[in-house]
Amino acid sequence: MKNISIKTLLFFILVFYIYSCSKEEVDKVSIQYVDYSSINTNSKINHKSIQYNAIDFIKQSYFTSYTNISIGELITAFDDIEWDDFIAEDDYMRYIDLIGISSDSNKYFFQFRIIDSNHWELYAFEINDKPYTVDGVASTLYSIYEKNIDIK
Repeated sequence: MKNISIKTLLFFILVFYIYSCSKEEVDKVSIQYVDYSSINTNSKINHKSIQYNAIDFIKQSYFTSYTNISIGELITAFDDIEWDDFIAEDDYMRYIDLIGISSDSNKYFFQFRIIDSNHWELYAFEINDKPYTVDGVASTLYSIYEKNIDIK
């Protein structure tokens, strides 16, 4: 009986340890998203529906580190902008691709994954086709925006 109790206790300790480690890893992930519900007029529409305007969702949203300026305003720093809205065949998630060409001819690629009708995450970031982590994207985009404002 004592042997079973020790095994049971060890099992619960192991489960708790695994849970706490996985939660710690999730907490370390840098996901930038916004609660869009205060400005979202399409909140009752499924975010994968063609009626849901996901590009406007991104334009009107903001990075959590720069809540005073929308992404739509930040991207005015680019001379040329292309948008693509699609649902991926491999994971059936909705993505928004944004390509911005700056005045110095650098190509910036941003990929947003739509989590639901009120949340997104920055999924990928590249400069001139070279991938970078998404951690510093908001500050990079903001510095491009500031340079552009100073020029104009």
